[in-house]
Parts: sequence; structure tokens; C-alpha cells
Amino acid sequence: MTQAAAGSLEAALAELDMDHYDDSDEDAAAAEVADDPDAPCPAVIARALGGRSAGIIVDDPYMAAAGGDSEDEDGAAAGLEGMDSEEVDDYTLRDSDLLVLAARNEDDVSTLEVWVYEEASSSTGGEANIYVHHDILLPAFPLALAWMDCHPGSSSSSGSKGNMVAIGSMDPGIEIWDLDVADAVEPAAVLGGIEPAAAAEAAAAAGGKSAKKKAKQKAKKKAEKAEKQLRPGSHSDAVLGLSWNRQYRNVLASASADGTVKVWDVAAQKCEHTLSHHSGKVQAVAWNPAESPVLLTGSFDRTAALVDVRSPGAAALVWGVSADVEALAWNPGSPTCFLVSSEDGIVAAFDARGGAGSSPLFRLAAHDKPTCALSFCPAAPGLLATASTDKVVKLWDVAENKPKLLASKEPKLGAIFSAGFCGDVPYLIAMAGSKGAVGVNKDVVPIDYIDACSVGERLTLFANISSLTIMSAFAICLIFGELDPLGGMWLDAYTLDAMGQGVLYALPLLACSIASRSALSRPFPVLREMHELQHDLLRHFTADMTLAQRGIWLVFVLLPSLLLLLPTSKAVLVWAGAFCQQALLQTWADKLSLGHISLGPLGQVLPPVLSGCLAGFAAACCFNVRPKQIEVVRDALRNADAYFRLTQAQAAGAAAARPSPKAQRSTRPLLPPAAGAAMPTMFATSTLADGLTSSYEEEEEEEQQEVATTASSKAAADAFRMVSMVWFLSRRRVARLSYMLTSLNVAYLGVVWHATGNLGAPAAAAFLHAAAELWLGEWQARRQSVTSLIKATGDRQ
Repeated sequence: MTQAAAGSLEAALAELDMDHYDDSDEDAAAAEVADDPDAPCPAVIARALGGRSAGIIVDDPYMAAAGGDSEDEDGAAAGLEGMDSEEVDDYTLRDSDLLVLAARNEDDVSTLEVWVYEEASSSTGGEANIYVHHDILLPAFPLALAWMDCHPGSSSSSGSKGNMVAIGSMDPGIEIWDLDVADAVEPAAVLGGIEPAAAAEAAAAAGGKSAKKKAKQKAKKKAEKAEKQLRPGSHSDAVLGLSWNRQYRNVLASASADGTVKVWDVAAQKCEHTLSHHSGKVQAVAWNPAESPVLLTGSFDRTAALVDVRSPGAAALVWGVSADVEALAWNPGSPTCFLVSSEDGIVAAFDARGGAGSSPLFRLAAHDKPTCALSFCPAAPGLLATASTDKVVKLWDVAENKPKLLASKEPKLGAIFSAGFCGDVPYLIAMAGSKGAVGVNKDVVPIDYIDACSVGERLTLFANISSLTIMSAFAICLIFGELDPLGGMWLDAYTLDAMGQGVLYALPLLACSIASRSALSRPFPVLREMHELQHDLLRHFTADMTLAQRGIWLVFVLLPSLLLLLPTSKAVLVWAGAFCQQALLQTWADKLSLGHISLGPLGQVLPPVLSGCLAGFAAACCFNVRPKQIEVVRDALRNADAYFRLTQAQAAGAAAARPSPKAQRSTRPLLPPAAGAAMPTMFATSTLADGLTSSYEEEEEEEQQEVATTASSKAAADAFRMVSMVWFLSRRRVARLSYMLTSLNVAYLGVVWHATGNLGAPAAAAFLHAAAELWLGEWQARRQSVTSLIKATGDRQ
């Protein structure tokens, strides 16, 4: 090696400075800053490391908030240099943006995703938009999330305001992350968990591989010992549930697989209370919305418990459920009532004022699989959303403790693990499932979208549909050789004359509509049912419309429908008839020497008849029982006996287990308890006379109770089957009647068109008939509402 080569090698090694390779980067950076005035400041280093370095917290440039002051905007603009306008717009959070938090695990990599949902507006092109704003890498599999506005770094007792999230995972610690920092590398605080030094030692011990068996055993023992070195007050197993107290902002409750419930002071970052009233894993916790110190807990020991953290040593009130608890929810409209969902899909409602072990207010077989989520709508009392691993989200009306299914939808997200209403926009539901996607829905059923649209949006929607339908009708007519797709209707005097004739042709239709709503229709109740269903369907489209707007809406609906049913269908049917005549009938006629065969009048009658049948089929589909409804009814009928038997047995068992006033010498607990008072405990004093019941009498009472329960459940199941069959048959009758009347109506319009030769005549007749049907439906609905009001007033008097 030459001397020059040796010199260059030494210079290269000196530049690498391998002797100080293991020195701390932070110490080196600090030394460089101290020695070099041109070195980057700590704020720049902090920004490069996700917002934190050596205790310095800076405002993340990517989390710019619209509406900030000029200084913040300048800082944000400086941080967003190098991005185009669209990227800057995506990273800028506005006051109207809605944030959705979702935890994901994919290929053993866990992340927390912050999604932004933008409602449909002119700025979004008329469509809603949802995207991931930023994500945070998590060290363990996430199991529970709880948003909070208490920053753990505050020196005040209640904590300063912040945009934080607490995350429970397979680790015993609870991590609190700052959502206002993009690309954060470490949480703002950790409640409990393994001591940092012990965790590092455990990782080193577990990661080291020795060739000798003795060294491996030593490393394993060292790792197990390090895992046991938990922080004071920490859980010892996975954290399954979290709940943040909105009134006491620094209070957080956690549920763990170690069977305990802990109450944390987030500002002080310490555990205040540890509750051990469950015998199994604790799955969920929920603070009472009205009385903040009251905490509801649910466990795998098939119980839900109520505790007052002001008296953590007092006995908890316990209610039994049918399976392992999955989710809990307080009813905001009735703060003493709470709901518990279980692994078997059952949702049970209880009133805490009934005392421990009281019978449920109702039991709801919400899903076939575990019901994983419960959420009440903040704007509509009694509106409950449930979600399950059966891939379905359902809306229920639980007002007056009488559950009623309102809507059901499968959002194509796989098994649904979480769902909840938005507090700021109550008609939105956010949900997430096993397919790794987040969905935000306001159209749980399709008609809800029409209800949410304004009058202008509805007219615009039908105008677009009408335009597409008319263009399709023109194209079909030209393809099949019909050169007059408008059916003779042009802007001339002949069309005006035909429309005048259409007014006369509409008189028989108007007479039939009036007769179907008069006293003459009383022997036919199916007519009243059909009119009620028609009114319920049309009111979603015509709500809040003026008379002129309804006229425009009818034109948008009727004109394309007539073009499809009359000229277009005639063109297709005439072509099909000519093809059949030439290809089939005439071929056989030539073979049999029958001469020329013509369809004659049949060719003129057949198109309107077939068009009427097609329109009648479409109308029947609107009123007939859908396959999904048939499946739901079939499942309900199949499980009716078991469901009512279980309900009756539980009600009878709860009534038998409830002690008499003489035997129960304690006061029933009421929620909420007085401030500072201990939660009252349940106790009973038994006397010798209370226990002197012979075994024979007990067995006889049990047999009688079982017979009565079986008979009652069978009667309830039979009544349910009868009601279901009556509803099913009623809808079938309405669908058949609608098919017949619509077919005759369209066939009559086809005859009018054939008689006048101008589509203006059937168009005028159809318009007048439809307008009369709308007016008569609303008049009948108002009349029924007034009658019901008068009857209710008379009953009260």
C-alpha cells in the first residue's frame, strides 16, 4: 500500500469518527449547537423527530387549523413549503371537518389512523369525502380508544385543553397520544405499564441468543423478572376498555383482563382507585352522563355492575346477563337506565332504581352474533344503533322500553367492531370493520337520503334522472326503427288539442280514485292499506314542496315514464313481433303452405297490454315483501318459541327471586346518590319462619310455575306468528292489487294514445290523475290525524 493510499484511508476513518460511534446523538447535537452558531436549532430537530426532542414541543406544521391567527398561518405555510395546493388543502383542518379515530392492525403492524370526513358541499363537488389525515405507529395491538381533551403534561389539577386519545392495548399500560402532532414517535404520557428500564432489559434479554442452553435459560428468567416490574398502580394484563369522564376532565376509567377496573388521574398520571368487584375479565366501562362519579362496568363473568367511585369500598350493585358482556351504554334520555350487549347478540336494558338483580326493562335479540357496539343518537331520544360481527348495523327505537326496528344495513365493511353516532352531526354514524375500512353513513336506508335532501336537491336529482331516461328512450327507439320517439307529441296545435282530449279521458280515472276513498270502499280494506302505503312512500319525495314544485316533480316523473312505457316499448315489441313473425311463424306457414300470416289487431293490442304488465310489476315490487324482510320474519318465526320461553322464564325467575317487603329490610338504592355519600348496600335479615318451606311445596310450585311459563310463552309465540302472517298476507294483497290497478291504468293510457295518435293525450290524463292522487292522499291523511286527535281528546276527558 502506498503512503498516499494509507493517508487517504486514515482521513476517511477520522471523518467517520468510529471511536465515538456509540455516543448519544442528542449529546452530539447539543454539542454541535453549542459550538456552531449556524447549527440547526432544537426546534428544527424536534420537528424532524415528530414534534418532540429533549422536552421541546413545537406546533406541527402539518396540523394547520383554519381560522388561526396570522402568526400560526405563517408558521404553517413555512412548514408546508414544497407541497402543491391540493396537498396543503388536504392537510388543513377546518372547523367543519369531522375527525374519526380508527385503530388498525395489519401484518402485525398496529397504527392509529386519524380520518377526516367532509360532508357533501359545493367545495367537495357535491359528494362527501373521507380520507386518512395522518397515522401514528403503535407499539402493541390496540383494543380500546377514548378521546379526551385533558393534556397530561399540564401542571393544573384538572389538566389543560388538548386533542388527546387514550389507547388500551395488549400491553398493561395506557398510552395517551397528542392528535395535534403528526408523525409522533412517542406518546405524551403512559399510565401504568412496564418500567422503561425493565422493558429495555426485557427486550435485550429476550433478543439475545446464546449458543449455550444455560445462557438461554438465564435470559428467559431475566425477561420474566423484568416483565413483572410494573409501574405503581398499573394493570397487570391487557386493557380492554376505556371511558373518559366529561365533567371531571382529568378522570379516566380503564377495564382490564386482569379482572380490575382502575380510575386514573390523567393530569397527575397516577391511579386513584382500583376496583376488584368482578371475578372475570372486565370488558367495558362507562361513566353516567348525569351523575359523573357513577361508573358502569361489564365483565366476562356475565355481570354488569354499578359503583360510585366516591365510595370505592362500598359493595357494587350487580345485574346478571345471558353471556359475556360486549358493550355498555347509558340512555341519555333516562340517565338511570343502561343497556348491556352480550356475546349472544342480546341487548338488555335495566333501570338502576330497581336495585341489584332487578329484571330487565326489555330484552332485545338484536343480532345473531356478538353485539359489539351500542350508541344512542344525541339528537333523537330513544334512537339506538347496534353493530355486530354479523356485518350488519341496525337502528332501533327503544322509547318507552318497547324496541322497534327502524332500519338495517350491511355497510360492506366485514364484521363490525365499532360504531357510534357523531356528537356534532347527529344523523351521521361512523363504523369500522374487519375489512380494514372506515365508513360514515347517513343513508342507513335509501329513503333516508331523500329525507335529508332539500327540495331543490330533490328536484335536481329527478331532473337528472328524467334527462337520462329520456335520452335512453330516444336511443332505444332509434335502434329499433321508431322514428317518432315522442309519440306524435310536438309543439303544435294538434298536441294542444290532444291534451284537451286527455283531460276528458282523465275523468274515468279521477272517478275511480274518488270512489276508492269513499264509503264505497269500506268492504275492501286492502284499498285503504294500499293508499296508506302509497302516501308513506310519496311523502318522502314531496315533503315541503309548493304546488308549482310538485307539478314540476310530476312532469319529471311522468314524462320519461310514458316515453318508456308507450313509444319505446311499442318500438321494441313491434320489432320483436315482426322478428317472430318472419323467423318463426312465416317459416312454418311456408312449409305448411298456409300463405302469408299477419298478427293483425293483436299487434296493436299487445304493446299496451305488455307495457301495463311491466308497469304493474314495478309497482308491486314497491309494496311487496322484500327478500330481506322475508328472511328476518322467517328467522323470527323459527326462534319465536325459544325467545318467548327464555323471556318468560327470566321474568318468572326474577319475580321469584325478588324478596318480599317483610324479608327485605333494606332501602332500595336510588341513582344518583347524594354528593359525598356512600352508595347504599343491599342487605336482608332472614327469620326462621321464612325458611320453613317444605321441599314438596317448593317442587310443586316450581312445576306449576314451569307449566304456566310454558303455556304463556307458547301463547305469545303463537300470537307473534299470527301477527306476522297477517302482515305478510296483507302486504301480498296490497302488492297484487297495486299490480292489477297499475296495469289497467297504463293499458288505458295506451288505448288513449292509440285513439288520439298523440302522446299529449295520455300525458295530460296521467298528470291530472297523479295530481289528484297526491291531493286525495294528503287530504285523507289530514282527516285521519284530526279524527285521531279528537278521539284522543275525548278519551282524556
